[in-house]
Amino acid sequence: MHESVIETSYVYHVSKIEKLKNVLNSIIRFFVNLLFIFLIGVILVTLIYSVYTKKSGLKTSAPLVSAYVIISPSMVPAINVADAVIAYKPNPKNLKKGDIITFSSTDARYTGLTVTHRVLQVIHDEFGIRKFRTKGDNNTTADDSLVNSENIYGKVIFVIPWLGYLQMFLTKSYGWILLVVLPCIGIIVYDILRLTKTLKKSKITKDIQFKDIEILEEEDDDQIRKSPSPIAIDHHPDLEEKQIEEVKKDSDEIELL
Repeated sequence: MHESVIETSYVYHVSKIEKLKNVLNSIIRFFVNLLFIFLIGVILVTLIYSVYTKKSGLKTSAPLVSAYVIISPSMVPAINVADAVIAYKPNPKNLKKGDIITFSSTDARYTGLTVTHRVLQVIHDEFGIRKFRTKGDNNTTADDSLVNSENIYGKVIFVIPWLGYLQMFLTKSYGWILLVVLPCIGIIVYDILRLTKTLKKSKITKDIQFKDIEILEEEDDDQIRKSPSPIAIDHHPDLEEKQIEEVKKDSDEIELL
């Protein structure tokens, strides 16, 4: 049996509110994914660096790029308490007066502590070894001891304000849960809900696809041959008699000839 299908097209109108919601959802998803990637990156870098230093037996050497949180006001106003400084491992020969460096202090008052101060003077001792006199911007006097090149962890390249507060918050168990665990769970739940919504829309679209479709059935060819449609024939008696008379008249004329 042959079937003919008449399809009905659908036009879905998307309101301005729905468009705005879609844009906002895209923006939120972008920043959430960016945060997630950043957190994963920080975790991976920390793990890789920890494994590397453990295998290499490194204890005092600094990485190529490092971050430190300031806990004293010695560099105010350039750097405040709880600010984070990002530093890279420099070539000591390139350091000059005015640079801010992070180093392991040999001062009797702060021996072994990590200090971030400004280079006040570059000095070469009698053996030609390069050393640095440092001072905190907020201090009245320079540091008592000079900084050896091998004790320098990095040169400060930029400062992130108040990041130390975030670090202190993350050291708490509830802080780690609120800022890391919950956002990760939120991303997973959001993706599941979004996938479920997409599957529901797909099912609804599939169900209504043939809602207004009309199916017309046609008869089989064999059935048509067995029961052909009758041909209508109109009979006109007057017309037939007239034709007969004309034929007779023609016959008479032929006989006369």
